[in-house]
Amino acid sequence: MNMDVAAFENPHRLDYTIHSCSSCSPNYHPFNIIEDAPTEPSSRCKALASLTNPGQLPKKKEYIIIDLGKPCIVRSVTFGKFHRPHPCSVKLFRIWGSLAPGEGKGEHTSGPRMELLAQGELKNDPLPETVQLRWKNNIDTQAGIVVPIRYLKIEPLSAAGSNYNCSIWHISVKGHDEDYIVQPCLERYEKWKASAALRLCLKHLRRAGHMEAFQALIRTASNPQQSPTLIPPTSGLLLPHRSAYNTNGWANEAEQIVLQASSDGLFDDWARAQPPTLTCLQFGSQSEKCPEVPCPRGGHQMCIDSRRRKIWLFGGFDGLTDLADLWKTNETAQSRWELISRDVKKEKGPINRSCHKMVLDELTGDLYILGRYSERSRAYASKLDHTANDSALKAMKDGQVGLWECISCDTEASFSADGGPKLIFDHQMVLDSESRKIYVFGGKIIQSFQVFSGPISNQYSGLFEYDLKTRSWINVMSDPESGLPALSDAGQSSWIPSRMGHSLVLDKKRQCLWILAGERDSNYYSDLWKYNLRTRQSELVNIDYTYSGPGRSTIDVENDLVGTGPEAGFSQRTTFDAEADEWHMFCGLCRDRSHLDSTTKAGANSEIMSSEFWRWRISDGKWSKVVMMAEVDGMGAPPPRFAHQMVFDELTKYHYVFGGNPADNDNEPNRLGDFWRLKLIQPSREEALRKCFFALRRQHFIELCEEGKDAVGALAYLQNDLFSVTNHLDEQEARLFRACTSHLLTGPGSRSPLLEDDLEPENRGSEIKLRDQRTKLFENILNFFPPSMTEPEESLIDLIDVWGDRETFW
Repeated sequence: MNMDVAAFENPHRLDYTIHSCSSCSPNYHPFNIIEDAPTEPSSRCKALASLTNPGQLPKKKEYIIIDLGKPCIVRSVTFGKFHRPHPCSVKLFRIWGSLAPGEGKGEHTSGPRMELLAQGELKNDPLPETVQLRWKNNIDTQAGIVVPIRYLKIEPLSAAGSNYNCSIWHISVKGHDEDYIVQPCLERYEKWKASAALRLCLKHLRRAGHMEAFQALIRTASNPQQSPTLIPPTSGLLLPHRSAYNTNGWANEAEQIVLQASSDGLFDDWARAQPPTLTCLQFGSQSEKCPEVPCPRGGHQMCIDSRRRKIWLFGGFDGLTDLADLWKTNETAQSRWELISRDVKKEKGPINRSCHKMVLDELTGDLYILGRYSERSRAYASKLDHTANDSALKAMKDGQVGLWECISCDTEASFSADGGPKLIFDHQMVLDSESRKIYVFGGKIIQSFQVFSGPISNQYSGLFEYDLKTRSWINVMSDPESGLPALSDAGQSSWIPSRMGHSLVLDKKRQCLWILAGERDSNYYSDLWKYNLRTRQSELVNIDYTYSGPGRSTIDVENDLVGTGPEAGFSQRTTFDAEADEWHMFCGLCRDRSHLDSTTKAGANSEIMSSEFWRWRISDGKWSKVVMMAEVDGMGAPPPRFAHQMVFDELTKYHYVFGGNPADNDNEPNRLGDFWRLKLIQPSREEALRKCFFALRRQHFIELCEEGKDAVGALAYLQNDLFSVTNHLDEQEARLFRACTSHLLTGPGSRSPLLEDDLEPENRGSEIKLRDQRTKLFENILNFFPPSMTEPEESLIDLIDVWGDRETFW
C-alpha cells in the first residue's frame, strides 16, 4: 500500500491531556503547559530535580508524558516560551513517542519501548520554536512506514541558566488524527513490526546453523507476505551440504532469483543510494576544430536552450576590460562556436558588462539580461538594464538572431516608475516560463560616491519579482540591514539574509525558490533557505549544511573539520535537475575552515579554490560528494576556478562549464577559456545485477576448483562466464578475478568420502568452510535488496539486556 501524499500535507493541532510526569513543584503543575500564557510566570511546569553541581545534568531523568487520546500521526511539537528570556527555560531536550506510555520498565510496563523522535537545543528568547519529528522510518521514499504515536514524552535535559531547574511553558502538537488516515497506517505498522521480528529470528537461526528450525519457521509463518524470502529455503545458497559438491544447480537457481529481483525493481533503492561519478570531457581549442572561439574570461553568463539545442554565452571580463560579445554553439557540435556579434551595443544591445545575469525563456527563446559590475562614481549613468529578444522562429527556421530591446534603462524607483532593483552585480536570477515571472535575489548594490561623505557601507539587494506580461516589478523582500524601503504588501515570515555570489534554484514542482551559499561582508554562507512563491513564506531549512548533516548534532561537529557537504563559498555554480529532484554544485571560491583560529570570526573569509562537485537530493536532505573521472584517458578534470559558468541540459543530462578565474592568479589578468562537458553517472539496477552475477559465479568457480573433477571445464567457466560479468576497470574486481587462477592451479582439496556416513574431520572442515563461504555470499547479495526485505541490521543476541536498565540508563 502506497501512501496518499496529499493526505499528509496539512497537519492540524492535536488536543492532549497530561498522563504523568517525573516530578513537579506544587505551584507549577504539568497541566499548565496545555495553555499558552507567555506573560504569566506561573504558567509552566517546573521540575523538582536538583543539581549536585553547576553544569551537571540531574541525577534523575525528568519528563512529562502527554496522552493524545488515540493513535495519531504526530508531525511536530512547538515549545512555547516566556515573553522574555528566562534562566529556567529548556535548553537541551529529547522527545520520545510510542503507542504505550512506558518503556517496558518501571511503573508503566505495558507496550513497546518509546522511540526517539527528536532532540536538539532551544534558544533562550521569547519566540516559540517548532521541532519536526520523525514520523516515517524511511523519510526518503513513499513506501516508508508511518509510525503512529499516542504518547509523547518530553524530556528536558538542561536549562538555559546554569544550576537552574527546567521549566516547560507550553507544548503544542500538530499532526493527523483522522481515522481514514491513521487506521491504515496503524495496520501497516503492526504488520511491518511482525515481519521485522520474524526476519530477526530467521537471521539468528541461519547464522547459528539451525537450518531445520529455519525452514520450520518459514513454513509455519502465519502470513507468508510478512516474511519475503529472497532465496528459497531449500536453495543450496542457504543450505550447503556434502552433496552440494556434486551439483551445480544452486548457482543457476540463485542467478534466476537475482535476475527476477532486478526485473521487479528491487535493486533500484541500492542504485539510488550509491555515490555517483562524474565523467569529464574537454572540447578542443581554437587550433584544433574551431577557427574562432570565445576568448578566456570570467564573470560571463551562459544559458542553455534544451528545446532548440543551443548554448548562449554573453559578456564577461577578460582580465583587462569588460566584453559585449555574443556567442552560441549547437549541442550537436559543442566544440564549434559561432560568433553572433562582436559588440551587441552597436546593435542597440546592452553595453559591455561582467558579473551580470542572463536567463532564457524556454517558451520563446528570449534572453533577459540584468545588472553589471561598475567602478564608476556616477551610479545613474552606469545603470543600464537591457533585454535581449531572440526570436525562436528565426533561430530555428532561418538561423537568424532577433533584435535587442531595452525594457528599462533604470529599474530603480527613485529614477523611474518601474520599482525594480538598483544597479547590482553578482546577484542571481531565474525565470518561470509557465507563470511568466522573473525572480531576482541578492547582489551587491553599486552606490554613487556622491551620496556619502564618509566611508561607504555595503548594501545588498533583496528579492524582486518581474511580471513579463505587465512588465512591472514587485519588491517582495528587502534587506533591512541595507536601509532599503520596506517590504511590499506580500509580506514575509522571516528575513533571508541578502548576499552575493550565491545560488538560486527555481523548483516548479514545489512552487518555491531555494537559496544557498554566497558571501556577505567577507562572511561566507553555507545555509539553505526555502521561499514559498504561493504563500510568500520563507523557511530556514539548514543553518550550516556543511557540518550539520542528518544525524549530526551541534556537539558532534563542534570541533570537526571534516564536513558532510561543500564548504561555504562564493561563486559556486548550481544547476537543478527537476526530473531527479536534485541539484548539483560545482564549487568555486570556498571558505578554508582549517586555517581559522580561535580569534577569527565565524564564517570569516579564509579562502581556498575548490573544484569539488556535489549533489543534493531534496528527498534525502543531504549532500553527496561526486568523484570526477576523465571520459577519455589522459584528459583529466576541470581545474579549480571561480567566476565561471555552468549550465545543465535537461534532455541529455550533460553539464557544460566554460571559463572563470584560475587558482593562484595573484591578481594577474589571466582567465580561463576552456570548455568542458560533464556527465553525472549514477549506478543502475543493471550494475547491481552484474555485481550479483560476479559474486555468484566467482563462488561457483571456486567450488568447481575444490571439486577437482573437470579442470578444463573450470578454466572455460573462468574465461567465459566469469570474465563476461567482471568490470576490469574496477581494481578490486580485477584483482579478485586474477586471484581465481590460484584456485585452479592449487587443485582440489581432500577427496569426498565414499559414503555419506563416513565423515572424517577434514571433510567436516570442508563442509564448514563451504557453509561459511556461501553465508558470506548470501549476506553480500542481501546488500542489493531493500532493507524491508532483508535481514535486520540488529542481532537477536545483542538485544539481551544484561543489567536490566537499558531504557533508563543515562
